[in-house]
Parts: sequence; structure tokens; C-alpha cells
Amino acid sequence: MSGKFKMIKHAEKPEWWIWKGTKVVKFSCHPDVVDTFIESHMDMYSEQGYEILDCSIEKGSMFASVKLLIRPKRDMKEAKYELIPKAEAQDIKYFMLETLPESIQFFDGQLEGAEQFLSLSLFSVGLKRFTALLPREARETLIRLLEEVDDFNG
Repeated sequence: MSGKFKMIKHAEKPEWWIWKGTKVVKFSCHPDVVDTFIESHMDMYSEQGYEILDCSIEKGSMFASVKLLIRPKRDMKEAKYELIPKAEAQDIKYFMLETLPESIQFFDGQLEGAEQFLSLSLFSVGLKRFTALLPREARETLIRLLEEVDDFNG
């Protein structure tokens, strides 16, 4: 494959391409639209909470092969973010996953870390869909609990 392609832009920081937490994404396009496609990918990944660190472009006979090195944005990863479920589903961004524990652990009859995953699930699914998934008995219990909270809060 290396015989078919001519490197037209080398990675500027090759040492970055082995960092933990980075990811390489690839796409191909016509060489005349490489810059436009990179800008489009930059916008898309930015909306998802990533930044592009570096890129590498190889030109083939008909297409250019582009590799982008991305990682989660640091400022978003370090920011405090509260997941507030709404009636409708909301998109999850990569940096939201950074606040989750790596796994749910079973400890003394309880699932440690499950509450964070539940919050993320409710955020992503939406309260309307969540309540539709519940059996009637669970919905009735939930309504009763919500009324008790309202009564308690006055």
C-alpha cells in the first residue's frame, strides 16, 4: 500500500500518536476537498467534545487518505458537569463519560457506581421514554414517590 500513496503532509508530532487517551480517525476523499473535509471533521468532533491534535495526509491515484489524531478537550474534561435528565433524550458528549467510574462494582449487596451510570442513561434516553419502559406497577410507585417529595418540599 505504501507504494500507491505519496505522503503529502507528515504528522507534525509523531510522538503524540502513541499517547493514551488519543484516538486516530481515518477518512478518504478527493485531494481537492481535503481541507474542506478536515474542517468539517473538526466541527463535528468539536461538538462531540474532542480536539484535533495532528493530521497526516497521503495522496493516492484518485483519493487522499487522511488520518486525524483526536483527544477529548481538556477544558471540557476538567469542567464540572451535571447531568440533568429532560423529557426528551439528550446527546451524550465524550467528556461526560470522563466523570463516570470505570466499572460498576458489587460491594456489600450494593452496586457502587451504578447511580452515575443511571444518571447518564436517563440523560440519554429521556424521562418520557424511561417512564414508557417501566411496568405499570413501577410507574405507580414512581408517581407516589414524586408526590411524597412534593408534599415534603411543601
